[in-house]
Parts: sequence; C-alpha cells; structure tokens
Amino acid sequence: MEIRLDKQKPEGVELSDSMDFTNKTIIIIDDVANSGRTMLYALKPFLEFLPKKIQTAVLVDRKHKSFPLSVDFVGYSLSTTFEDMIMVDVAGDDILSAYLV
Repeated sequence: MEIRLDKQKPEGVELSDSMDFTNKTIIIIDDVANSGRTMLYALKPFLEFLPKKIQTAVLVDRKHKSFPLSVDFVGYSLSTTFEDMIMVDVAGDDILSAYLV
C-alpha cells in the first residue's frame, strides 16, 4: 500500500488502496525523517480506524523533529545542521544510495 501526499503541502493525504485498519498493526515507512511533519500527516488517514498499533520506520533519522514524533525503526541516525540535506536515490523499489549534501 502506498500513501500519497505532497511533502510541501501535506494536508491532502491519499491511500492507494482502501481497507479496514481496525485492530491492525500499521508501519509507516519514509526515506528521511527531518522535522516529522510528513510522517505526522501520513498518520491522518489511519485516525478514522482503531488500529492495534502504529509504528514508524525511516532509512535516515536526522534528529531535527519539530513535530511530536518518535521513530521506531531507524536505518541510520545522523546529526546534521538545518542547512544540510539528505538525498535518497531510488529506481523503482530499489534504494540506490543515500548521501549528505
């Protein structure tokens, strides 16, 4: 399943499939956790259900959370400045690289 949202204006969130998430464990996966804003908005469609648990996973956690979000599964934790950017190159479902710019 895929969550679609505009990272610049994440208010409108869409799920690629509709299903009942009641009493299910949900894991939301993102490439880079920066402020936590995108991940927080990604939770929105699941709030109309009563899931058993919602967990989060990221490839890179930047530790600059301005929204109340903790990441449950982290590939790599990185302290950066606000000016630094993490770029993730993908091809289809494959992650080719992740690097600091």
